[in-house]
Amino acid sequence: MSLIPTLFGNENLFQPTWDPPSRSNNDTSSFTNAQIDWKNDMWHRVERRSGKFTRRFQMPQNANLDAVNATIENGVLTITVPKEEKRPEVNAIKISG
Repeated sequence: MSLIPTLFGNENLFQPTWDPPSRSNNDTSSFTNAQIDWKNDMWHRVERRSGKFTRRFQMPQNANLDAVNATIENGVLTITVPKEEKRPEVNAIKISG
């Protein structure tokens, strides 16, 4: 099942949020718990995993990869990928006469 059509079809930004819970100082495990929230107008998805993990997404054709921004605040990783602006096609019509 592909998440791309439903996940990236809204507003002017693609903005998933990664919110791992805090770890205590007594935690000696090399694993961490993570919670990934995908928010959209109509639905909300939460994923939780334990251990090492990698998540990859194929960006849509209209993603502006040169303007990707990533911030981490209070343990929340936010990655923002703006959509490229749609520019109207301009056709020049030569008028004789």
